[in-house]
Amino acid sequence: MSQLKTAEAKVPSGLLAVETGLGFDQIRETIKAECLGDLGRELANGIRLNRTFSVVVRWQEQVHECSRLLSEGIPFPDQHYFDLRPITDCLEIENYVLMPDQWSLLSRCLKTIDKLIMMLRKGKNQFPQLFSLCERVELPADLFFNLDRIFDEDGQIKDTASAELNRLRKSKIDEQARLRRRLEQSLKSAISQGFIAEDASLTVRNGRMVIPILAEYKRRVRGFVHDESATGQTVFMEPEEALESNNAIREIQFAEQREIHRILTQLTEDIRPNRSNIANAGQFLGTMDLIRAKARYGLRVKSSFPAHHEKPDFSWYEARHPLLFLSHQKSQKPIVPLRIWLTNEKRVLVVSGPNAGGKSICLKTVGLIQYMWQSGVPVPVGEGSTMGHFEKILTDIGDHQSIENDLSTYSSHLANMKNMLIQANERSLILIDEFGTGTDPALGGPIAEAILEALCHKRIFGVINTHYTNLKNFASRHPLVENASMKFDGDRMEPLFVLEMGQPGSSYALEIAEKIGLPRPVLNQARNKIGTKKLNVDKLISELEEEKRTWETRNLDIKIRDKLAKKLLDDNQKLQTELQNKKKVIVNEARLQGKKIVEEANRKVEEAVRSIKESQAEKSVVIKARQEISQLKEKMEPEILVPVEKEDEKEEAELKSVIIAGEIQVGDSVRIIGTESIGKIVAFRGKDAEVQIGDLKTNIKVNRLERMSTVETVVKSSARRATAGLNMNQKMLNFQSELDLRGLRTDEALSLVDSWIDEAILLGQKELRILHGKGNGILRTQIRIHLKKYRQVGRMVDEHADRGGAGITLVILDI
Repeated sequence: MSQLKTAEAKVPSGLLAVETGLGFDQIRETIKAECLGDLGRELANGIRLNRTFSVVVRWQEQVHECSRLLSEGIPFPDQHYFDLRPITDCLEIENYVLMPDQWSLLSRCLKTIDKLIMMLRKGKNQFPQLFSLCERVELPADLFFNLDRIFDEDGQIKDTASAELNRLRKSKIDEQARLRRRLEQSLKSAISQGFIAEDASLTVRNGRMVIPILAEYKRRVRGFVHDESATGQTVFMEPEEALESNNAIREIQFAEQREIHRILTQLTEDIRPNRSNIANAGQFLGTMDLIRAKARYGLRVKSSFPAHHEKPDFSWYEARHPLLFLSHQKSQKPIVPLRIWLTNEKRVLVVSGPNAGGKSICLKTVGLIQYMWQSGVPVPVGEGSTMGHFEKILTDIGDHQSIENDLSTYSSHLANMKNMLIQANERSLILIDEFGTGTDPALGGPIAEAILEALCHKRIFGVINTHYTNLKNFASRHPLVENASMKFDGDRMEPLFVLEMGQPGSSYALEIAEKIGLPRPVLNQARNKIGTKKLNVDKLISELEEEKRTWETRNLDIKIRDKLAKKLLDDNQKLQTELQNKKKVIVNEARLQGKKIVEEANRKVEEAVRSIKESQAEKSVVIKARQEISQLKEKMEPEILVPVEKEDEKEEAELKSVIIAGEIQVGDSVRIIGTESIGKIVAFRGKDAEVQIGDLKTNIKVNRLERMSTVETVVKSSARRATAGLNMNQKMLNFQSELDLRGLRTDEALSLVDSWIDEAILLGQKELRILHGKGNGILRTQIRIHLKKYRQVGRMVDEHADRGGAGITLVILDI
């Protein structure tokens, strides 16, 4: 314990400030609350950023293995995580004898440790990092045997702990039975003589069995008074005839205590040489407690185990601020994830945009996720993300003014900048919020630009928030720096909380002021004071943002159209190939059938000729032969085809989309305003809607969508109606790439799988998900065996452990 406290005291104050500024101290407290024992909580106090890459990777692999273990439902011991250090400290004291309560605690802890070791040995190939922890734990086998032999499940010493103890306890029971019989006789006698009430019973005082007697009759009974009631009306007497038995019981009890002390002394001496092994086992128990707590926290924030390398860079998909994620989860609010990266070519990101637009959250998300990763805590990033490794994380976040040191806000910022310029190197991550603020903007901007240029000269990595135009211009000029902005809906004057890389953002100061209701004369005066040049630049940025959103929408529509066109072209080519193959089959069958008919005709003719010759041209035979040949001729005549009445081309089935009023709901058909592509609402994420258009899913602002009603025209001809039914576009829009079979019988499930797979092959879908649940694995096995008959099925694998694992089968089609 003292070592842990010393280690915590040695943590630099700068690192503690970084943790507080980023909010990592709150994450540490949450992990501590997940721990089951005192040692695990103390180890959680020591969670810190580590600069050694191999150590960080080992920590993360341990937590990832534990997360898998918990997700797969493997029983994980969750009781008796006691701190064994007080016991091992006592074993250091010569002649010290461990008491029964200490043995009980030790026994329960050792059983938990033994369960953990057995679990990890069983899964050593699945969980190699966790297994390596238990390899260092060595406990003698006879220790568990002796503990089970001496103590019961409640920690009490068994009668069979030794032959002498067994004999003494049996003697005590026999003597207590004799004493009870004698006292019951004395009690009955006292009741019959009226010395006590009829409902009186035996009791114990000072460790000796006695009977209650009314105080006025105490001299009428021979014996010893051991106690009296609170009122003094009743005394508790040991009758003379019980004296010998009570003394015998007391002697047996003393002998029993001496025997127990002897047993405990011997057991303590036997275990004392193994105190270092017990200490290691206790440390293993605390370490597993901490790893389990980290893994449980990771599952709560939906973390992943991303790819990683030692280079100081990163590339993250769907990065989420863990504290904000948990907070929004309680209130069932969505969170907008970040797509952000820093590379060797673009080392610094200058983030701009309006106030309350999410710049600070973006900055803290970057620092917090990187700090969590290098502290061995799982990180909430999406698939495809890559984690790098930094030697230092230096921050300037919040107001650090100090009355004691007579520092203003700006002075404290400058002090932090000085430390960064001294300490930072090319493997440092710099995070600065509201860079250059706190003083005259005319001076703060140039000073901030000079500091940023000096930091770039040291080739640092960093994320910097600012409103200064000169810093945005610097980012556009410097090869190592890139602009980024937090998106803002200029029409509704609301932040979108989406990070856009590669483009600076407007502060929307005047627009926000106008929305709030600042008087128009004041706004006009402000515009005059700002100057036309500054307003034009800010307006240009706003217009560029709006124009970019417009082109993004159009590009998305073009991509969707191109994909649908390619699908239709592929389907048409496949259909042509199938028709050509069917044509060849029909022609071949016709040729074969024609060949058989000709052969049959030749045979009939030959038979007729032979019959005429043999009968010497009898009239009846000739007539019969002619009839047979006539019938054969009729049989060979082609069948007359029934003409198909042609329909008017206007009657051909087609889909017509109609705009309808009403609030957009999940499942509605919608389209982006100004486009023709129709999709379906899958879910809502705040003010965004997740829209599925064919195979594509995208997030679009709700105010940019219009609700549609898709109506199919009536077709008179059944043949036409069948042709119109094969609308690949509509099938593609309605097709779901995920099939839920949970709760179905095997035959029902396989029937659904057949029709679903056929449609997927027709539509060219390449990746499918089948939800069948885990259970006993019977349904999963039958489905996979059944799918092997499809030559288009390339492979089948379990879903990622974080998204369902063995309960979901991913089907990859080779088409």
